[in-house]
Amino acid sequence: MSSPKSGSRELPGLYDPAFASCFVVISVCLVLVARTVPVWQEMTPFLGWMLLAGAAWLGAVWLASRGRGSIALVVVGAVLMRGVGLSSWPDASDDIYRYAWEGALVGEGISPYALAPDSAELDEVRAQMPGIFEAMNNPGISAAYPPVTQAACAVAVRMAKALDHEVLWSLRLFFTLCDLLVILPLCVLLRRLGRPAVMVVGWAWCPLVVLEFSGSGHFDSLGILLLLSGLALVGALSSGARRLGACALGAAVSVKYLPLAALPFVAREKGGAGRVLLALAVALASFTPLIWMTGGLTGIFDGLGAYGLRWQSSGIIHPFVAQIVERFLDSDGSLLDARRVTRLILGGVWMGVAAWVWRRRLSAVRSTGILLGAFLILSPTLHPWYVTWIVPFVALRPQLSWMWLILTIPSYYEILETWKIEGIWEQSPAMHALVGLPLLLLFIIEGWRARRSTVTT
Repeated sequence: MSSPKSGSRELPGLYDPAFASCFVVISVCLVLVARTVPVWQEMTPFLGWMLLAGAAWLGAVWLASRGRGSIALVVVGAVLMRGVGLSSWPDASDDIYRYAWEGALVGEGISPYALAPDSAELDEVRAQMPGIFEAMNNPGISAAYPPVTQAACAVAVRMAKALDHEVLWSLRLFFTLCDLLVILPLCVLLRRLGRPAVMVVGWAWCPLVVLEFSGSGHFDSLGILLLLSGLALVGALSSGARRLGACALGAAVSVKYLPLAALPFVAREKGGAGRVLLALAVALASFTPLIWMTGGLTGIFDGLGAYGLRWQSSGIIHPFVAQIVERFLDSDGSLLDARRVTRLILGGVWMGVAAWVWRRRLSAVRSTGILLGAFLILSPTLHPWYVTWIVPFVALRPQLSWMWLILTIPSYYEILETWKIEGIWEQSPAMHALVGLPLLLLFIIEGWRARRSTVTT
């Protein structure tokens, strides 16, 4: 076998020095991040290593978009990076404790929607899991996550008990496997777009993805996997695959309600209406097991309602709109509550974006990516793991604006120090500006270039 010619653009990725160097830099940085414990006491080195890893990830995406790199190295590298992530301790977020709590309740046949964790009726459960309960956030609020998420957590908790493993590690492993499996539908979508499979590196080597799933164990990887699988399958030639894709989309909606944004655009495609009805039927059916649980359907949307009205932190656009609205209205729980009105205004903007996308008749995949991105920009709350939802769409269509957000969003964790010491959850204006201002500027530049290109052609 002849060796690759020097200077060739077609160098196999395993021997491409630039691509391999990106892998080395990301891996070393992730090892150093995993050793940074506790994160909130070592924020400067943590953010430094994440930014350096993110810069190397940008380089890998740029090379992959030009056909450089090897899918074999991407997959092997992704597995190794997740191994590093699993070796860390999940102290950047405490959400995993709630997953463990609610998964245990479901395993006991108790609806997590009916009772808040601190309810007197759950004294016995608290006695069985004192450490989990004490570490959990907002114990006065019942479950907000949909039923498929609850079922996944229950499976992970049951696996931990059966194998006598630590429950947090079991949850992290489960959602890490979901994260790795995202590579498969993403490769299918890349091939459908006629783009190199190696561009899956945009997901596979993303430091944010490793941090949030292998590191912190967030369940969003399951929702992203089902959403991407659904979008890949509903565009398949086989009718059976299309039905399976509809079921995946329905399950995705029942992991987190965000994938509802994809359904109108799937419905517009040939035969899509039936697939959307099937997806909705699957999503609704996921609620039926609650009927036989203790508590039944009681409080099914109470936790979600509390989250939707009360939570607001680190949004890109929301804080500025909220300041204007709060000059005229109070946060008094009325119909004209300032928080509610602000969300209605931004929700209207989001619907306007949806109408604009609809008129352009873009594909379901592209439309879904745009609406998920608009949600992130308009949301009253923007935690770093929320941004992982846009990462696969960046892998499909790299844009510097979104890549800037993915690169810099770990800086939002600087809030942990004041939270741990003073109990104050408030983003610093400097960090908000670091992330938001360049992001909005890049949006303007990209929009101007796209408009100019359209006019020219």
